[in-house]
Amino acid sequence: MVKETNTEGNYKTYEYDIDDNITDVTYPSSTSSDVKGLKFTYNSDKWLHK
Repeated sequence: MVKETNTEGNYKTYEYDIDDNITDVTYPSSTSSDVKGLKFTYNSDKWLHK
C-alpha cells in the first residue's frame, strides 16, 4: 500500500497486486456522497477489465 499526502493533509492510498497492477485507490472523505475510491480488476491476460 502506498499513501500520498498533499500539503493540506489530504491523502489517497493505492494498492497493487503481485504483478504491480493498481487494484484500489481510496479517497477518505468527510461526507457520504463523496467518492470513496476506485477498484480495478484485470483479466487473465492482465488487461484492465473493470
